[in-house]
Amino acid sequence: MNIDDMLESIRPEVDPPARLRTKTFRRLRGGGFIGRAPDGPPSASRRSGSTVHRLAMAAGLVLAFVGGRVTAPSVDWSDALAGTFAILLYNPANFNPTNVGQDVLVRAYGDWIRSEREEGRLLVAERLGVESRWIGPPMPGASDRADAPSGMFIVRAPDIDAARAIAEASPHRRFGGSSLIRPIASN
Repeated sequence: MNIDDMLESIRPEVDPPARLRTKTFRRLRGGGFIGRAPDGPPSASRRSGSTVHRLAMAAGLVLAFVGGRVTAPSVDWSDALAGTFAILLYNPANFNPTNVGQDVLVRAYGDWIRSEREEGRLLVAERLGVESRWIGPPMPGASDRADAPSGMFIVRAPDIDAARAIAEASPHRRFGGSSLIRPIASN
C-alpha cells in the first residue's frame, strides 16, 4: 500500500462543502503549492506523480545526508581535548561539610562554579549519585560506595599543575574533600 492509498483510506465520511474545497484549492494554487484544483478524487496519474515526487524528495534527502557524511571534514579531537582534565572528587572519612550548613555549602560551590566558568576554566561540574555497580572484576580494595567518587569537575588548564591549582581552590578541598586529577586523553 502506498502513501496515497493510505491517505485515501482515511478520507472523512462526509466530503467538505464544494465552496470550501474550491476556496482551499484557489489559495493553494495562488501560493504556488499546486498547479490546478482536482475535480474529484485524485486520479491514478496524479497519485503516481505525487508518489514519484515523494520518492524523488526522499532520494534527495538520502543523497544529501550521505554526501554530507562523506565530504564532512574529519574532526581532530586532540586539539579540542588538549589541556582538559578530569578532577574526581572523593569524600574521605573525615569529610563532613554539613557542620557548616547546607546554605553555606550551596553558596560556596555555586560561587566557585560561576567564577570558574566565567574564567573559562570549568567545563563540567557534577555531583554523582551514591548508587553504583561494578562492571567486570572488582578492583582490589574498592567497594561499591566507600571509594567511589562523589562528584567531578572537567576543567581546562595549560598543564596538570594548573589543574591542581584549580582543584585546590575548589570548595571541595576547602571543606576537607580529596581529589584525583587526570588528563583527558587527546588521542
